[in-house]
Amino acid sequence: MNQDTQKLTLELFPLTPNVVMNVVPISDKIDLARMRLLSNEEREEEQQYGVSTELNLFTDPWTIKKELTITDISYLNHLLLNTSTIHHHVLRYLPECDRKIVQEGWPLAVDVYDHDTDSTHQMLLRKRSKCLYYVLTGGWFVDFVCRRALKIEDEIGMFWDRFDSTLHFSVLSREPASIEPIDAPVDTLLPDT
Repeated sequence: MNQDTQKLTLELFPLTPNVVMNVVPISDKIDLARMRLLSNEEREEEQQYGVSTELNLFTDPWTIKKELTITDISYLNHLLLNTSTIHHHVLRYLPECDRKIVQEGWPLAVDVYDHDTDSTHQMLLRKRSKCLYYVLTGGWFVDFVCRRALKIEDEIGMFWDRFDSTLHFSVLSREPASIEPIDAPVDTLLPDT
């Protein structure tokens, strides 16, 4: 190895660890403050192309949240879901044919995965014809209200996984025990079929 090559190697890779020779601090090279904020034009460009350069360290996966009401835990056997929420977080990810089925009021079978118990249940998602709500039915009362002992004011969270076409479910918070659970046996609360 000639002397010039050896000298260059030693400058690039010094023998002493953690020694950097003749390096300008990074703050002198790059305006870090400018990197933190996007201008309005840059933000609009990102929106136009559907990309983002902003880093989110945590995104709450539970995009559909609901505090349960008496209607949700009653023998009516359905969970009422807000129309705009279902449109934004579920329907737009469904294939066109499934979206039409639901919007016309017909039930669509969906898998609901319970994260807390690692179990999957098949439910029906449909639009209520007379009101501005969608409902999750077809076993809601038995599979979730009774099995999970859900009560009024419990907060549940859900999100639609568009890759495996599954609605994910979790109980996010429970109301303190001051609210009494339903005393009647499960089979007397079920609707007649």
